[in-house]
Amino acid sequence: MYPDNNPQPQQVPPQQQFPQPVQPQPEYSVEYLNQLAGETASKPGGPSKIVMLIAGVVGLLALVLFAFMVFAGGPSAADKASSIYVRLQTLQSLANDNQKQLRNNDLRAINSGLSLQLTNAATALEEPLANIGVNTKKLPKSLQTKEATYKSNVQSQFDDAKLNVRLDSTYTREMTYQLESLHAMLQSAYKATSSKSLKDYLKTTDAQLAPFIDKLSSFKS
Repeated sequence: MYPDNNPQPQQVPPQQQFPQPVQPQPEYSVEYLNQLAGETASKPGGPSKIVMLIAGVVGLLALVLFAFMVFAGGPSAADKASSIYVRLQTLQSLANDNQKQLRNNDLRAINSGLSLQLTNAATALEEPLANIGVNTKKLPKSLQTKEATYKSNVQSQFDDAKLNVRLDSTYTREMTYQLESLHAMLQSAYKATSSKSLKDYLKTTDAQLAPFIDKLSSFKS
């Protein structure tokens, strides 16, 4: 037997496990702990303030939207009918004031019939207006002032046409336009109102004025 030339490795004893030293816990004063507890208790109040702020903003937006709907909704049926009433008076006055200056006999005949129809239409509108609470004797001053300015602007066109000896053509064209605008006003008021008497009036008056639009358009042509 040959001697073992490879020495056996020495057994290394396992390292002993030593417990980790315990870190000392810091000591807090009673005042610090009370302050910390107060901050923790106040944290739930934060979201409540945010919710209240959001609710306030939403409420403000709702109020603005409501105001926009009220003021942007356009004139009421009573306002539209009142505007028609003063417009009928305006057109009747224009037709009457310019009757004698018209040179063509056929145009004067058309205009005379138109003046009478406008007078009757204005008178007939007073009762339907009363039914919806509008007193034609107490119309807003702003409406009357606005309509007076409107009439003055139209009449100034006729006055200029008289100086250039072309009143007939200018009058025919302008009154056709005015009656077409009145037609649109009648239709708009018809859609806006729920009053049966006013609806009946608007429908009847529109039908009565339609032939004059055709006559003036034919004369213009």
